Amino acid sequence: MIMIIIIVVVVVVVVVVVVVVVVVVVVVVVGVVVVTTLVIFDESQTLSVLPVSVSSVSLGISQYPYLGACGL
Repeated sequence: MIMIIIIVVVVVVVVVVVVVVVVVVVVVVVGVVVVTTLVIFDESQTLSVLPVSVSSVSLGISQYPYLGACGL
């Protein structure tokens, strides 16, 4: 019975970590795409939008401090 509980806990932890990593990667990719698109189409707006993108990405990462333990 204890082994079943341990296995379930491990599976849940792995799933949560994978989901968090995927979310962070998606946020970073979307941020890069948005910034790149703005750079290509309108360089004047990039300066005002870039800090927002960077801060939102860093905010997203800061919500998951234990990602550092996963080698990210």
